[in-house]
Amino acid sequence: MFPLPANLMVLLPAIWKIVLGVFGVANLIIIRRPNTKGFIAKLEPCQGWIGAISVLWGAGITIAAILDVEMIRDSVPIWIEFLAGGLLTLSLGLILGIRLVESFIPRSQAVSNIDTAVRKLAPFQGILGLIVTGLGIWDLIAGL
Repeated sequence: MFPLPANLMVLLPAIWKIVLGVFGVANLIIIRRPNTKGFIAKLEPCQGWIGAISVLWGAGITIAAILDVEMIRDSVPIWIEFLAGGLLTLSLGLILGIRLVESFIPRSQAVSNIDTAVRKLAPFQGILGLIVTGLGIWDLIAGL
């Protein structure tokens, strides 16, 4: 296995956040531009997988940020952005991939807890999508 170039390691997560954010604001895009409904409908089958992968990735980023004491000591603003990116990715991924995520969870109590969390987050889908897209663009610019 070959290592990825350092700038690619920064750019891929940034692009992923932009894609995730666009899925999050899809409803807002359709309201503004009704002619995009057909194109966005073609992308919907990917939404569950994008969301499910984002849940895992966001959880990993969040855990890594919490455990990275050295980053907290070195640069609090960068640590806050790292933690916020993980939490936002986790939240938006959960909203978008809830049905797929639930299919992998065997216990009904856990599913009902996830449903409750998603019901609380769902009204903020568009806002989360805009924030995650902006964060992805910020990361992309900073990575270049």
